[in-house]
Amino acid sequence: MTGLRQSLQMILGLALSVGVSGAAVAFSNHPVTIIVGHDAGSVVDTVSRAASEQLGEALGHPVVVKNHPGADEGAALAALKSTPPDGHTIVATTSTTLTFDPHARDVGFDVDDFEYIAAFGVFPRTIFALPGRDWRTFADAINEARRGYELTYASNRLIDRVIMQAIAEREGVDIRPIETKGGAESIAHVLVGHVDFGFGTNIDAAQAAAEGLHVLAGLGDYRVPGLADTPSLRDMGYDVSSADMILFLVRKGLDGERKARLIEAFAEAGRNPTVLAALKSRNLDQVVLVGDEIEKTIYDQSTAFEASFN
Repeated sequence: MTGLRQSLQMILGLALSVGVSGAAVAFSNHPVTIIVGHDAGSVVDTVSRAASEQLGEALGHPVVVKNHPGADEGAALAALKSTPPDGHTIVATTSTTLTFDPHARDVGFDVDDFEYIAAFGVFPRTIFALPGRDWRTFADAINEARRGYELTYASNRLIDRVIMQAIAEREGVDIRPIETKGGAESIAHVLVGHVDFGFGTNIDAAQAAAEGLHVLAGLGDYRVPGLADTPSLRDMGYDVSSADMILFLVRKGLDGERKARLIEAFAEAGRNPTVLAALKSRNLDQVVLVGDEIEKTIYDQSTAFEASFN
């Protein structure tokens, strides 16, 4: 998964903007809708709504945010595929929905069906456990598994199970998943001792810490904000990672001038203090990628995940 490592490293420290001539291009005479593939109040929803006012000002037309959860974010993308490629409809989703899911199962779409406008924020996933297990890091859990103990973990995403399977095969140990419906349920399973550890985003990590749980590792290519002493799996020598971005995309075939106008508008929104504050409030790195930079990142990550299944 070296390609994934390289593509995620591109994200570190970047705050990109673009200079395009789209300012002179009239974008649309109709409102623009952002379809969020998550429930209201979710991270993707919060950041999308924070960006919508600035986007409306930049485009000169209202930007409406609508929630369309379902099918692990696939419902929003299916809805986008049925709209004209005119830029009036944008989907906000997490990046691994495009880079990982199409390689793991039949979802009815792939990266070539869309064009990528921007990504705001990065939130790597984390592994957490009860302090009573006396595990300081994930390496301690693996050491116990090497002594014959079967590890169990709560997971709500296939990507977690793919990563754990790779680690289990490498270490020659047993690590058994228990599927859950979300980060909160994973935390609950760990708290009552149904499993040894759980997965969640770095946002879940804050809740886990509040509940008295200990974060064993981050799954990104760098350490989780606020958890500088907690190593990543890559720090431990595993060539795996899982980090998501809030991704904004449109249907393939959008006119070049309109696409440039959208890219410029998202670049402006990404510099807006309200958007940056929303990212910070949800413990996301304040990263903004737009235009060619995000498109390359998405394709690089997709290629790396595809290789992990071969």
